[in-house]
Amino acid sequence: MDLYLMVGVGAANAGELVVGGRGIAFVCLEHFTGRANPHTYGLGLAPHLLSLWIAHEAAHAIRYTSPTSRADLRRLVAELRGSYDYWDTGSRATLRELLVNEGAAVAAAQAAAPGFEPWEYFGYARRQFRRCRELDAFLRRVVAPELDQRGLGLRLRYLSGGTRATARLAGGKVLPERSGYYLGLRLVEPYLAEAGIASAVRAAAPDFQKADERALGMQTA
Repeated sequence: MDLYLMVGVGAANAGELVVGGRGIAFVCLEHFTGRANPHTYGLGLAPHLLSLWIAHEAAHAIRYTSPTSRADLRRLVAELRGSYDYWDTGSRATLRELLVNEGAAVAAAQAAAPGFEPWEYFGYARRQFRRCRELDAFLRRVVAPELDQRGLGLRLRYLSGGTRATARLAGGKVLPERSGYYLGLRLVEPYLAEAGIASAVRAAAPDFQKADERALGMQTA
C-alpha cells in the first residue's frame, strides 16, 4: 500500500484509491492547517488529525486489496481490473457492504490513533455525533430493510456530505448527514469484539451480520 500527501488537488480531506491492483491512501494537506480558508476551500482541520485519517483510508485500501480480505468490495475492485471507482461500487455493492466498509475504517482509526474525541473519528462535529447517538435506535430501525439493497441513492443518503434534506428523508425524519459512518461502526462492533481489528478490516459483510445476530441473541436470551 502507498501513502500520498497532496496539496491543492482534493475537495475531500482524505480518500482511497486502487491503481493497478495496488491500494493507495491519500490526504490533502490544505485541509489540515487548523484554519478554514475560503480561497482554497480548506476545511481547517487540526494538523494532529492527520494520523487518524491516514489510518482510516489505509483500512479501506487493505479491505479492497489484501489477499486475505473477504470483502465484496475486493471482488468489485478486481472486476474493474484492479481499480476503485466510487460511483461504480456505490451502485453495485449492498448498503450493508458500504456501511461496514466505513465502520471498519472508523474502528481501525480508533485502534491505530487513540486519544481523539469520539466524534472526530467520524468526521463529525460534536453536535452531529450527539444527534446520531440520540437517534441510535431509530437509525438502526430505518436502515434495517435497506441493508441488502443496492443503489447509488443509498450511498448518497447515508454516506455522502452535502446531500439535500429531501434525499436524507427516511421514516418521517431527516437523517443526519453521513449517518452511515455511525451506523457502520455500530454494525461492526459485535464482530470487532469477537475477532479484533485485523480481522474486522478484512471480514465479509455476512460475518458482521452473523456476529450482530449472535449479540442480539445473547441480549434476548
